[in-house]
Formats: sequence, C-alpha cells, structure tokens
Amino acid sequence: MADGRYRYTVDRTDLIRGFEAGMRELRQPSEFELAVEKRYQAPPEPGSLAVVNADPEQPAVAGGVVHLIFDASGSMLRQMEGGRRIEVARRIVQQTLDERIPDEVPVALRAYGHTEPHSCETELLVEPDSGNHAEVREVVDSIQAINLARTPLADSLDAVLDDLVDYADQPRLVVMLTDGEETCDGDVAASVDALIEDGVDVRLNIVGFHIDEIGLQDEFERFAARGGGEYFDSQDGDELMAGLAQALSATWRVLDSEGDEVARGRADDDPIELDVGEYELVVETQAGEQRRDFGVGPNQAVELTL
Repeated sequence: MADGRYRYTVDRTDLIRGFEAGMRELRQPSEFELAVEKRYQAPPEPGSLAVVNADPEQPAVAGGVVHLIFDASGSMLRQMEGGRRIEVARRIVQQTLDERIPDEVPVALRAYGHTEPHSCETELLVEPDSGNHAEVREVVDSIQAINLARTPLADSLDAVLDDLVDYADQPRLVVMLTDGEETCDGDVAASVDALIEDGVDVRLNIVGFHIDEIGLQDEFERFAARGGGEYFDSQDGDELMAGLAQALSATWRVLDSEGDEVARGRADDDPIELDVGEYELVVETQAGEQRRDFGVGPNQAVELTL
C-alpha cells in the first residue's frame, strides 16, 4: 500500500545486502512541486520622538552649576536695534536667568572688558551659590563696556576650574557670550583643551553676538566642539535669547538596541523621526545623567517629559 518493498533475510550477508538495496532506493532522485507566492510588504512607517520640559517655567539645564562668561569689551559699545550691544546683552542675560535657569542651580558670573581701556583683565564678579540669581542680575545690570578694552577669551577659560572648584563633583556648564575674537594673545584652543582635560565633567557652549566673519564663526564652532558643546550664532536680541536658551538646555541622546547613538537633541526641540523599535533615552541635566527605555511603533508620536 505504501509502494515500498519487502525482503526476507536469514543471515548477516542477506541483511547487509537488503539494507544496501533499501539505501539505494532512498538515494534515488525524487520530484517535488514548489508553490511560491510573491508579496511585497512595505516597512512600517516611522514614528517620532519629542523630549520636552514638564514645567516650562522650570526647564532642565545641562549642568549642576552654570558659569556665564560675559563680554564687556569695547566692541560691545556699538549701536544696534534696541540700543548698544552691551545694553541688549544685559537685558537678555537677566531674562535668561529668570526664564531658563531654575533658582536652585548655582550661577557663576565672570566678565572682561569692564575695567579700563586696553585692559585684558578677566574677573569673577559673582561666585556660584544656590539661590544667587538676584545677585547675578544686579551685577549684570551694573556691568559697563569700556572703550578699547580687549577680549581675553583664553584667560577667562583658564580661570573656570578655579571658579567652580567647589562643584567638581557636578556636571559644569560654561556659557561664553562674546562678540569678537581673542585679542590678548591667548591660545583659546589650548585653553579649551586644558579645561576639558582637567575638568571631570565640563561642557563649553559659545554664544556669538553680531559675529559677521564666517571664518570666526567656524573657529568658535571648533572651540565649542572641542569643549563638548556647541556654537550658537545670534545677530539680534531675539536670536541672542534663543542662543542662550539653547546653550543652557538639557541635552539628550537616543541609543538603539545595540547601544549605538541614532539621534541627539535638546529639550523642547522639534520632534525627530525614529524608525520602529526599542530605544534608550540618555538625558544630561543638572541632576546628572538620567536613562529611560522607550519604544516607538508605526506612526506613533512619543513624547517624553523631563
């Protein structure tokens, strides 16, 4: 019934021959029919991710302490819409303190150009301390740009670690506001390297104000990148406010299931597109590094709050 064969054996030799005959039958070619159905399935549509501050009035910042370096050199006396550059910068820095830096985050304030003509002096005007924003605002309001005063960027950076010595165990965010290049014969690149090499967790962001020279913008971008941060360009008060806000915002990275970085951004940036999958969000805030697992489905808009 099974279309097979039967063989009777009485000794070992017959058994071997019968087995070999059966194996020859098994090794014979066989014919099969294969039915194939071809169908295209489009990959799932990507989703999106937005990382936002839960409380816009208390945004997360990228450091446990913030160090502001304020330019009061002679070029800050130039006129622009809204007054002199120094006047606009003072207003924007004070507004930034009110709106972008939580009260409990200590702020250090260092300035240069505010003493006398041709000076390369840089001075720590306010030491970092929790709850010192009112003092910082008051001191910023009193800073006056001095004609012909110069721009000691390198010396200002060299002083940062001493300024923040009591906060060595926290992420330290340095925000340098300047409208021009180094004019005191300092080596800014070397100062940035020394700051990062000696600092445990230091990031440098540079906010340029009315810097029209493309070469200088590129140079500041390189300096900021060496310092683990970014360069933000601004040409008016609104752009300066936006640049300072970005320079202070908590940063985040997205890692895929293999641990590779696939995206990065800042809190309250526009949503980014992400393929369907499982990810880890790594956020750097004043409270340190925070991690969170999340998944993205097809066409799913994921919003994670800080």
